Amino acid sequence: MLTGVMPWIEQFDHPLALMFHVGKTGEAPEIPATLSEEAQDFLRSCMRKDPEDRLNVKALLRHPWIVRHSKSSKRGLSSVASFRSNQSKGGGATRGA
Repeated sequence: MLTGVMPWIEQFDHPLALMFHVGKTGEAPEIPATLSEEAQDFLRSCMRKDPEDRLNVKALLRHPWIVRHSKSSKRGLSSVASFRSNQSKGGGATRGA
């Protein structure tokens, strides 16, 4: 998702084939060297095959890369939450203007 390109797109003609490959081999996609060291560490933490070695959700949410980027995006996320709340209460987008 960070690069916008599905991993191993050249090797597999269907996403399910890719999923079977990862499940069978445990191979993880290459992490782009252009990412920050924190981002690379976060991705490595997510892609550990053994659940005992992989960070749980609470630990991932406390990862420095997530913390840094969630602080910068809270304003946008709160706007989305406000919009959704308004929609669920029957409010809609205003027309005109």
